[in-house]
Amino acid sequence: LKSSKGLLATLDNPDADRALIEARVRDVFAQLSEMMARMERSGSHLLHLINEMLDFAKIESGSLMVTCGTCALDDILLPVEEQMRALAEQKGLTLTVDACGGHVHADAIRTRQILFNLIGNAIKFTEKGGVTLSVRAHDALVTFEVADSGVGIPDDELSGVFDAFYQVDSTSTRRSGGTGLGLAISRQLAEAMGGTLTATSELDVGSVFTLTLHTKADQKAA
Repeated sequence: LKSSKGLLATLDNPDADRALIEARVRDVFAQLSEMMARMERSGSHLLHLINEMLDFAKIESGSLMVTCGTCALDDILLPVEEQMRALAEQKGLTLTVDACGGHVHADAIRTRQILFNLIGNAIKFTEKGGVTLSVRAHDALVTFEVADSGVGIPDDELSGVFDAFYQVDSTSTRRSGGTGLGLAISRQLAEAMGGTLTATSELDVGSVFTLTLHTKADQKAA
């Protein structure tokens, strides 16, 4: 550690005053804190990749399970908004949530998983502007629309974004990494809950991903 070497050099200096020593100690703690934060981010990223691989394995084996019930939209959205807002702000972006109240027939944990993935992707591929999550209930359906002001997806690649291991070939994609499984898993989860997940996009304008779920159990099979 550069800061620790500075602290040792200061301690070896008999003329160093207390203020300088305290400053060097603060430098050491600041550097250690940053190292711990990087380790935590790396660990979280690795855990995310492992969970994606496990979910995909369950999909391939036909053992992916969802447990649907009546869920308050606020209970689904609040944890997503809190975590994703912090992520957006770290990148200098805005996150706007425009949601109605009410309920949806879904697996709350899996619905959050989809929204985390959609908003996370939107933040990842947006350099300026922001991301909007709009939630609307109409005709016994609830739509969750995630729109960004990012780079967009070329028309010839849009149809493939829900394929397993597919990644749009761009500098942003290569820089951000990932397994290319998030959207494939999200669509499978949406369909397992009787819903749909679709996308539209325009280059240099942004993308819109729309999750649609039912409000009641008997409408899933309709």
